[in-house]
Amino acid sequence: IITTSVGGNVEIITHEKNGLLVPAKDSVVLSKAMRKLHTDKKLRDTLAKEARCTYLKSFVFDEIVKERFIPLYEATD
Repeated sequence: IITTSVGGNVEIITHEKNGLLVPAKDSVVLSKAMRKLHTDKKLRDTLAKEARCTYLKSFVFDEIVKERFIPLYEATD
């Protein structure tokens, strides 16, 4: 994952752990990040593995519904 370091992205992505964060509207840094991933297979593999772990820990649909959506609906009664 290569994403800009804005909004919720920085809550999910840790630079060089499970993705690469680049400043918004900085095409030079984005280009460097893309080249880095293209040429560094070990980094690609590491980031991919960690991104998958982050996803599995943080985005379990049943838990999101149970912990976030149901309480929202129950609060509006």
